[in-house]
Amino acid sequence: MRKKETTTGNRSGAGTDLIVVARNIVKAWKKRPAYTLFWINPKQLDQSVRELETGLKGKTVKEERSLPTRDIKDLNLIINRHLVHVKGYLMDSFSKKEAQTHYARFGIVKLSSGRYGFPVDGEQRLHALQQLVKALATSEFRDRRYGYRHWKNILARFKESKSLASYSALPQDIRQKTEQKEMVRQTLNALILLIRANHPQHWRNELSAWGFRKEQY
Repeated sequence: MRKKETTTGNRSGAGTDLIVVARNIVKAWKKRPAYTLFWINPKQLDQSVRELETGLKGKTVKEERSLPTRDIKDLNLIINRHLVHVKGYLMDSFSKKEAQTHYARFGIVKLSSGRYGFPVDGEQRLHALQQLVKALATSEFRDRRYGYRHWKNILARFKESKSLASYSALPQDIRQKTEQKEMVRQTLNALILLIRANHPQHWRNELSAWGFRKEQY
């Protein structure tokens, strides 16, 4: 009997393991130019992986202990993933270039990595969430699955997080490493979804051919 294809909830553990996988994906992606993501390309992913590797090599035990708690990290991953849907709503309503002109209204800015998303800094991210909720309240996307109510709940959780203060106080270099790691994970997950969409019958074989070790990061 054929094993049912399901997506696991596992995320990549050690940063070094994520780097090894990402390196393989960069090589595979460069050989498959037909697969495109409008917000990042293989060259940019390669650069982010290199910067992440350099940052991890210089990480100390003290810095590891200073990282945000599991709750705030998980919440930030949710925010980054779900924000893709909001950008998708804008893309459906406007052209690619025109959609980006509306990002600022929804708290979405261009980050140092070149992609569009929420700032990593705790206070700035809180402001972006508040701006997003305010914009969704009067937008045509208000009642969508990832609309006003959804983000209002996330905003409430973010405000209540006891980890917010420590996250905001992290040194700039540690925040940068966190952003880079999340961006690499987001890219890998986006490529997985793209591969599954293009290979509905044999997507697991295709993931293996690319070098993916998991079905979600």
